[in-house]
Amino acid sequence: MKVLLTDAGNQNTLAASRHLNLLNFEVFLMSNSQMALACLSRHTKKCLITNNQDWEKNLKSFILKDKIDYLIPIGYQSVMKCSKARDKLKKIVKLTLPSVKSLSIAADKSLLMKFAEKNGFAHPKTIAISNQSGALRAARILGYPLVVKPCLEGLRPSYPENQKELTEVLACLLPFGPKLLAQEYIKGDGYGYFALCDRGKPKLVFMHRRLRELPPTGGASTCAESVHDKKLAHLGSKILSKLNWTGVAMVEFKKYRGQYYLIEVNPKFWGSLELSLASGVDFLSGLIKLVDGKRIPKADYPAGVKFQWPFPYDFRRSLKKPVDFWSFLLDLFNPKVKKDFWLIDPLPSIKQLLAAFFKV
Repeated sequence: MKVLLTDAGNQNTLAASRHLNLLNFEVFLMSNSQMALACLSRHTKKCLITNNQDWEKNLKSFILKDKIDYLIPIGYQSVMKCSKARDKLKKIVKLTLPSVKSLSIAADKSLLMKFAEKNGFAHPKTIAISNQSGALRAARILGYPLVVKPCLEGLRPSYPENQKELTEVLACLLPFGPKLLAQEYIKGDGYGYFALCDRGKPKLVFMHRRLRELPPTGGASTCAESVHDKKLAHLGSKILSKLNWTGVAMVEFKKYRGQYYLIEVNPKFWGSLELSLASGVDFLSGLIKLVDGKRIPKADYPAGVKFQWPFPYDFRRSLKKPVDFWSFLLDLFNPKVKKDFWLIDPLPSIKQLLAAFFKV
């Protein structure tokens, strides 16, 4: 069977390619370069080159020409593009996506915060801003450090700690569009609830705690571990049930003084996908079974499985926060800590190592 994945430059696309190929799928990739990370993998059958302008047209052409059976969009923009073209795509390939209504709430952080308010989910205090005066007024209300982020996915949040830094952040973000959010900064650890759902009912579930993030103020996991938490599971499943979610999603929380605060819902495969796979929860196979209308076996997993993404991400983080460099080294050389650095798939691993020191 043939499966087409988007976003060949993503580390989670590399993880999906390796995993699906080991399950005897032929893996095809969409990419803007033959040198994209997953394109270098020995587990990839073919890398199909496209550009943003002709993305949808080329996607349909690739599906028909290579007789693709399943389409799995990986990145946020790919999910949104596939959702826009879902009616046409479902005529030529097997594909599962959240409903347009569910996706619109998850994709817009302003709508998601209103959803959280309406349904009684704890969340950061949030103020919409569109100019510098509005941002300064929000900072006076919410205080520093402040979280400033676009309503729509695309640019990472910033964490200005004073008025000067806020002005600099706005100079970078406002040219990309006036729709921004200012949020109170929630201290504490980052947690993720991951699920594959069918009309709001979870079929596969996994949870993790972020041990290290890049940037250290809050961002993508560079080291994380599996956890079990009844409160986290209850909140995550309730949110996706309220959204009547179908497909995969990550519900991101911050935990502070025993309280979970909803940060966002990612309507896609998450960057830390490998941790769930290493723990025995196969969301990729589950998604394909969901597409085919087959039963999805329940998957249990152990708590305490630790995964590190050493190069370039955890290494870069250790440079930004040198006090944690020793933790980086201990995990790097600990054989019990799982890693995405595969000696049996050398080319992506070499690129990951070089990326820690050079722009490749």
